[in-house]
Formats: sequence, C-alpha cells, structure tokens
Amino acid sequence: TPDQVSGPETRYATNALLLPGSNSYAISIDGDVKTDGSPKTQNQLKSIVGAISAAGFDLQGPVDMAVKAGEAVFLIAEKSADLTSSCATVTMNLAKKPAMPPTFGGSDNFAIDAGQMAASLIGQITNSKLNTTLPKDQTGAQVQTIVIKLPLAGGMLPLTIYGAHVQGQLSPAGIMSGEIHGVIRQADINSMIIPAIADLLTNQIHKDPTGGTTGTIVKLFEDMTNPATIAKCMVMADCCAKSPTTCKILPDEVKNNSLIQNVLAPDVQAFTGTTWMPVPKGTMKDSLSVGLGFTAVKDTFQ
Repeated sequence: TPDQVSGPETRYATNALLLPGSNSYAISIDGDVKTDGSPKTQNQLKSIVGAISAAGFDLQGPVDMAVKAGEAVFLIAEKSADLTSSCATVTMNLAKKPAMPPTFGGSDNFAIDAGQMAASLIGQITNSKLNTTLPKDQTGAQVQTIVIKLPLAGGMLPLTIYGAHVQGQLSPAGIMSGEIHGVIRQADINSMIIPAIADLLTNQIHKDPTGGTTGTIVKLFEDMTNPATIAKCMVMADCCAKSPTTCKILPDEVKNNSLIQNVLAPDVQAFTGTTWMPVPKGTMKDSLSVGLGFTAVKDTFQ
C-alpha cells in the first residue's frame, strides 16, 4: 500500500508527449490474451491518429508545441527506497501553464493545476523499470484517472483516462521510454472528441476553401442522405459544398460517418454500469483503449 512505501522522492516534468505511430504504446487493458496465452494488446488511439494523419492533419506537431509552451506537461513525483529495485508510489498531476515557456533544465518550478484530480499510483521497480498497477488489476473504488490535454481545433481538449497505468525506465535525471495507458469512455468521445473533430474539419475548409483536401472532406462528411446535412444545407452559408468559406461540419455529420464510426468505435468493456470492471473479450464495449509515450526530466514543482 502507498503508506508502506518509504524513501526519497524524485520529481520529474514531462518534456515530450508522444502519440502512437511506429511505436504502438499498447498493453492488454482488459486482461485479454491470445491463443498462445500472451497478452492481447490494445490501443485504439493509434487507429484514430492514423486515420486523422492519413487525412492530412498533423497531430504530433501541435502536441510538441503545446509541451514546449508548458500547456501539456505532467508533473510526476516518484517515491521509492531505490531507483533500481523497490516498491514505489507515483503521483501525477497536470501542470499549470507557466507565464514563460519552460526550459526543462531542472529549475522551472512548475505549479500543479489544482483544478484537476491527481493520479496516485503504486507499483514496482525492477532493473530500473517502473510498472504501476495494470488497468485489469485495479478495482472499482481504487481505479485511477489521469487528465490529459490534447491540442485539437485550436484549443486544448481535456480528456480523462480511466484505469491509468504508467511504465518507464527510471534514472535520477529522468524517465525514458515512458508510457501512459488506460481508456477513454465512449460518452467522452461523443461529447468532446467528435465536436472537436468537427471544428478541426471546419477550420481546415475555411483555411483552404478550394483545395483538394477540402473537396475530400466535403464528400466524406456532407451526405445528403443524412438528416443533419439536409437540415444544415437548407441554409446556404452553412453548406460546405456551396459556401466553403462560411460553412460548418456538424458533430452529427462526423458521428454518422462510417470512417469515423470505425476508428472511434469502443474496443474494450471497462465498466459495469459506472463501476470500473474490465472484462476480457467483453461484448458490452464502452471505452476506447489509449496508449501514449512520454519522456521526463528531473525538475521542480510545488
């Protein structure tokens, strides 16, 4: 238990947040296994990033800029008797955006964003690699959450990751090859990510009204068999096929698009009702698996 872990505390700040791509950042969220008994890993975020990137949108670039500005930085307090082999506790918080961009040189003195809940994780260090409790081994009342902020459509979108798990190679100077895992609930996808994607597509159309990418977006999302599109296009200024400089792509048009439905489809059953309870091969899929990479440097915060 956390109160049984003793030792010095080492504080880190993440200086890079890495979206899945060539590195999948995947683990078995629900405990499912393959026929050979090995873990069946999941990271639906990789499919989302791949689909959006294939449409011509750069997602990693804005994330890098947000981290550089101090807008998407995690503050990590790790406590253990030894950084090579020991039990450990890890507390993770989002940082407030500082007045000046951080240097990540060890003396930034970040402030914790008190408006977001901290994640309190417990785990084991073996050969300097930290692993906290896996999502499948967390129980309802003890499930941990981490709020991440991703830049989308010109703003910072806060998303709650449930069943938070962290791993990474530790040293006194930093955390290398770090990963964050968990799930995003389907309800949050519908209420937050889909509207943000609609805004992202609308902004892209306005930036280049006659471009080839705009034409592709309009063909994909303005479907005259969709009641949302039919109603929208009764107002010419709102219809992208007719007025690309003033139009808008609606959340319902994104939600009903077959491509989006495929990549934003929940791939794990993580809850029973509102209680955290991952089910291997669960048929009542309610969440999307998430995996992100990070690196961190030793730094100061209060």
